[in-house]
Amino acid sequence: MLSGVFLTHANELLGSDGEHLLQVARVLDESAVDYLVVADHVLLSAGGHGHDALGGPLPFPLDEPYPDPLITLAAAAAVTSRIRLATGVLIAPLRPAPVLAKMAASVAALSSGRLDLGVGSGWQEEEFTACGVPAAAKAQRLDDCISACKALWHHCPASFSSGTVSFEDVACSPRPPGGDIPVWFGGRAIPATLSRIARLGAGWLPLRLPSVAELRQARADLNRLCEQAGRDPAGLGIRVTLPTVRDASGAADLPGTLLPAAGLAEAGVTGVQINIRDFARSVPELRDTAAALHAFCRESGRP
Repeated sequence: MLSGVFLTHANELLGSDGEHLLQVARVLDESAVDYLVVADHVLLSAGGHGHDALGGPLPFPLDEPYPDPLITLAAAAAVTSRIRLATGVLIAPLRPAPVLAKMAASVAALSSGRLDLGVGSGWQEEEFTACGVPAAAKAQRLDDCISACKALWHHCPASFSSGTVSFEDVACSPRPPGGDIPVWFGGRAIPATLSRIARLGAGWLPLRLPSVAELRQARADLNRLCEQAGRDPAGLGIRVTLPTVRDASGAADLPGTLLPAAGLAEAGVTGVQINIRDFARSVPELRDTAAALHAFCRESGRP
């Protein structure tokens, strides 16, 4: 399995205004961790309510820094050369498709193709209202947005027409290396999400850690849907965030957190990530945590 580090809300490590981001990115690039992840919200509702899949309110203050993920990853790309750069997840329907296509392609080009674009439909109605986007059509907008982005990445000039996005004979440059960006879809393992992944995606990003049984079923469903779409299902990945386990004193327990990962590879998981804010508040702690995470994931992925 691949190993990942979730950077959002890691303020004690990154600094209150992200002033240590580049140093942290360099350390992770020097380590054996495979990818880093940055989350997305354009705005947050003052109610502080969380997504129902997360099982509670948002676990951070409303005024905590929440930088744009693509800008953050562009900065990280400038000081790294190996590690993959992922959004987890970017709320695609909030962006006009040509703008998202241009921004994502720019990050992909600057990073020599290391961007993994994790996207979702979003859930805060207040965020959609403030951005002037109808929340009722967010699922269709997500499909149309990614399809339109792929048209702009694949072709020059490009044309596309749907219920929410249309353009004809336009050029969007730079285009990503190889003419495409791996797009990962977040959400539950419902038919609409799995169908979207089979048609357009590189993999699935569950909103919470599914059970082994749920993972096996989702993998089986993806295999079937890929075959129907004429795609090889072996190329699709599943990346999950491991919930932080704490010991009796309340301290984050890395071995305990990683323990469930041992059985996940057999269920179809290809990558696991941890919330680094719980395990590292300094560069030395980051180095130690990254080394332990990588070693565990490599061992867990062996037959």
